[in-house]
Amino acid sequence: MRTPASMGIHTPKRNLEPHAPRARASGEADLWVVARRALAAERRVIGIVPVPVASSSLQVARALADALASLTAGSIAIVDADGSDVGGATRDAAEPLILARWLAPRVALVGPEAPPAVGQCAATLARLVRYTRVRAGATVVDLSGLEQQGELAGAFASCDAVLLVAQAGRARERELLLAAELIGEPLLLGVLLTM
Repeated sequence: MRTPASMGIHTPKRNLEPHAPRARASGEADLWVVARRALAAERRVIGIVPVPVASSSLQVARALADALASLTAGSIAIVDADGSDVGGATRDAAEPLILARWLAPRVALVGPEAPPAVGQCAATLARLVRYTRVRAGATVVDLSGLEQQGELAGAFASCDAVLLVAQAGRARERELLLAAELIGEPLLLGVLLTM
């Protein structure tokens, strides 16, 4: 049986990355480690899956995008797979069904104009990732909200790596091990425990 340590579970630490600003919270410093690992492995599309699935991971996606932006020269896209957080975004003239807005000078939030229909999540996500691959140096995909059976498995096909995010004390080890098994060894970037 796999243990959390063998899966690469990262827990918040007090020691910060050498190049991380000292004001960062320890969980954000761990995201710098994840960002460096993803860039070193040339994984440009990183999916984030919250455990349990019903919780949100947009805040972690934003922090990871900020870490990636500070480590690379290009812009970073955050894809909101279910379109629930793209309010206030503008329609792209080249892709009329895609909405985008800048969250920071080099970090953009991208999502579908309307939530995908049941059974269309994987196809919509694939279109959003194709859109961001040519426009951004890296893409962070917020997979929270994809709760229908098969939606997550279909979404993994658009990702180069997947990071599990769980709140310490809320997620159970069994849930994490099952989620890690579903993702599989080649895609699993690790597990981040937040406070």
